[in-house]
Amino acid sequence: GEWVLYSMASSDSGIRRRNPNGVDEITVTTGSDTEPSWSRDGRWILFLRQEEGRSNIVVVDKDGSSEKLLLTPDFDASTPSWSPDSKHIAFVSGTGDEAEIYVIERDGKNLKQLTSNRVLDNSPIWSKNGSSIIFLSAVDGTADVYSMNSNGEQQQRMTSTSDAILFADW
Repeated sequence: GEWVLYSMASSDSGIRRRNPNGVDEITVTTGSDTEPSWSRDGRWILFLRQEEGRSNIVVVDKDGSSEKLLLTPDFDASTPSWSPDSKHIAFVSGTGDEAEIYVIERDGKNLKQLTSNRVLDNSPIWSKNGSSIIFLSAVDGTADVYSMNSNGEQQQRMTSTSDAILFADW
């Protein structure tokens, strides 16, 4: 890409943007913001904002303007993932072993829960064409890779291992 996004360990450093040559650093946000990610079309940035012990998903224009908090305070979001068309975001919310996968539009509308199996579901990743999402689920106590349509239907196990899978990608 044209710019690198990053967050730093200090609690109020926010999100920074820097060109690949290492100059022209721009502060996109300040505060407890982490996990920045460019939309696939390069027009938007999403990140997690820590507030009152929970994480919310925030979307801004590439210059850091037009900030939009996507979730209500009862959510605690993690591992957000852009859809290939940059219109939707898959993410995880929940506590402990009951975290589920959701999808929301970039503007915060049409929130939909995709999984509902009372176990830890994690790390949603969109397929290249946006029709499917893979994720990790501990249905049998050990994390395996599952797939589903982007609307949450046709969930199926793709792996069956005795060791927990830590990460998967298409």
